[in-house]
Amino acid sequence: ETLTLEHLASQLQRADDWTDVAVEWGVRLGAALLALYIGIQVAKWLARAVSRALTRAHVEPTAQQFLSRVTYVLILMVFVLAILQICLKVSPASLFAVLGAAGLAIGLAMKDSLSNVASGVMLVTLKPFRVGDVVDIGGKSGKVESVSIFQTKLRGADNQTIVLPNSLITTAPIINLTPDTVRRIELIVGIGY
Repeated sequence: ETLTLEHLASQLQRADDWTDVAVEWGVRLGAALLALYIGIQVAKWLARAVSRALTRAHVEPTAQQFLSRVTYVLILMVFVLAILQICLKVSPASLFAVLGAAGLAIGLAMKDSLSNVASGVMLVTLKPFRVGDVVDIGGKSGKVESVSIFQTKLRGADNQTIVLPNSLITTAPIINLTPDTVRRIELIVGIGY
């Protein structure tokens, strides 16, 4: 039977003892937490399996990291929806209605984050740079460490971590210094007259 406020209220009225209701909901919450833990472990395992499969298929590291992270998030979302439906008896119709309304509100509130996701997909597909390349993006330069769903991490020359949102990267000029084997370095040296 599905979870509704009327069901919970009638259950509380029928219960001779509050401990019966507390035990039932304690068991449900315990089962939900156990299933969530198992879901997190399965999502991690499948993300690693996807990463290994992409490595064997000689897919570049940037796409490997991105696709394994997306796999982890999608599998975790499926587990959370299943846990809400099976363990906590939340009806799927009301769950999808709430998710739809929440998705619209969150989408409007997080339009910048969603543009980061779209930019991350563009970076992985268009490949202006790869993990390990030395780049100059919008005045920030460093070696690319990772490209994730929302951001790209660079390691600066003085070993500092530079985190750039993906939407900033796709709108800024990208100078990739790695493809050429020979580079010109310009040093300005002041000399007394």
